[in-house]
Amino acid sequence: MKSESSLVPKIKAYRLVDRGEPDFSHFALRHHVNYGAIAIILDRVSSIFTFFFALLYISTTTITNLLFHPEILLTVGIPGFIIFLCLGVYNYNPHRTLRSEILSVLLCVALEAGIWSSIIFLSEAFNSNSFFWIYYTVGISITIAWRLLVYKITDLLFAMRLLRPRRLLLLGVSNLGTTVLRSIRHQTSSWTEIVGYVGVKDGERGYDDLPMLSTLSDNLYPLLIEHKIDDIVVTLPEHQLALQEDIAHKLIDMPISVLVPRRKSQAAYPENRDITLATFRELHQSQASLSYMQLVMKRMFDIFSALVGLLLVLPLFIVLAIAIKLDSKGSVFFKQERVGSSGHIFRILKFRSMCDKAEALVDKVKTVDEHGKTIYKKPNDWRVTRVGKIIRRTSLDELPQLINVLLGDMSIVGPRPEVVRIVQDEYEDWQYRRFAVPQGITGWWQVNGRSESPCYLSTDLDIYYIENYSFALDIKIIMMTFPALLKGKGAF
Repeated sequence: MKSESSLVPKIKAYRLVDRGEPDFSHFALRHHVNYGAIAIILDRVSSIFTFFFALLYISTTTITNLLFHPEILLTVGIPGFIIFLCLGVYNYNPHRTLRSEILSVLLCVALEAGIWSSIIFLSEAFNSNSFFWIYYTVGISITIAWRLLVYKITDLLFAMRLLRPRRLLLLGVSNLGTTVLRSIRHQTSSWTEIVGYVGVKDGERGYDDLPMLSTLSDNLYPLLIEHKIDDIVVTLPEHQLALQEDIAHKLIDMPISVLVPRRKSQAAYPENRDITLATFRELHQSQASLSYMQLVMKRMFDIFSALVGLLLVLPLFIVLAIAIKLDSKGSVFFKQERVGSSGHIFRILKFRSMCDKAEALVDKVKTVDEHGKTIYKKPNDWRVTRVGKIIRRTSLDELPQLINVLLGDMSIVGPRPEVVRIVQDEYEDWQYRRFAVPQGITGWWQVNGRSESPCYLSTDLDIYYIENYSFALDIKIIMMTFPALLKGKGAF
């Protein structure tokens, strides 16, 4: 079993480097979590719309007939969700192609239309042979149309270099490697960048226009960090396939996916055949504390909660912005770099509660406790403004973080996102585990004392949350947040 102490420093080194460009490794998962949440919502909206459209198209009286069958009205959208889920449409696969997803959707909508046709026919709400075809045609049109739009927008973002492509390394020289090289360049040129290859020995003849970056005898860790590798595709010759397991074992502590052929024989991949990375299987995937579907469900809840929350507090936003501006000079909002899930660096938003340029004065207020740990917050900080004291006591300064939630940088519930300098200077190896889940506005630490114990000194509370995660625990923390806010315990 791998140890925490060996895992975390490598993740630290891999994630907290070169913040000058988009972090695709983080974006890949975040993008697919967002995509999964949006896909579920849009597909269910499509299902409900298609259902009633088909009924209205056949006859306006069918809606009236359905009023006598509430069991049907209450379950619209549920059969489709179960079908899409069971057939893996919402599963995480960063290498899935648009073509494969559309084929899955065609099958899912056909099954969904067939189930509803059968249910409605057996319930005798009405009888129409055209319902299935109307439902299928409209459902397919909507579900495929929005997917095409999303893929086109993503293509544009990659082409404009607003997103960094996944960086891929070929491991081994073979006919399979030639096929992979040609296929990837042909199919996903803007989404994937092939950085180079690792040879078996020095001087090995490899791929004509691809540099050999290292050999199997070298330590791969520095190479992976230097080139920010996201995926390793094993393209070893057949007589060296036994090395696959050894390679995966050596890389098990790195947040990198290792893709290998699904079959042992590489004869299954002739040079004239187009293949995609989805053809390969994942030999190793970095450990995650939350499953992909847990992350998707959590993201759906975050999007809904943030949207509702922003709408409800919009008048208060305006009042607080005016009060902050009248109370002291400086910007209404305070922005600061924080460390999010997987070490992703983002700018957190808060209402400014201190004097202008307060961060430059931090050395004048920080103290050191009896254990030699630096304390950056203390009661009666002279930098806090008059309005700042109020909004800190009531935690109203945290409201703009609902925008961070919508952007996907944060969650409603999770460990508190830490300041970058504290992570770099104060964190011990075991504490990096708190970045294994999305960071939150509220969390187990926040409802158990907040600033009375700085978050980096209360990692054990965050690890409790990570090890015991459930949606019910998220709801419990939200419910505990309100009395904690009223008490104002630890808020300064």
